[in-house]
Amino acid sequence: MTFNDNGAFFNAFDRSSGKELSDGPYRGVTIQAQVLILVHELAHVLGLSDFKHNDFMNDVFQSENNSKVQQNCGRLVGGIR
Repeated sequence: MTFNDNGAFFNAFDRSSGKELSDGPYRGVTIQAQVLILVHELAHVLGLSDFKHNDFMNDVFQSENNSKVQQNCGRLVGGIR
């Protein structure tokens, strides 16, 4: 599994633009964003059939995949404190 070291798993803000990062509804570097990203990447590893596996650098596919994670695991992700 690979995590973007410039992305929301490790950072609250984009290093080059200063823009606040988020993943789904969660601000970057929060435990909820990290869990959402972890579940998202795990879905790739497991090869889930309705998950778009070519979402690297594709904001639309990433958003669709994150929506699927939220639909199926949102209570888990949002409930972590």
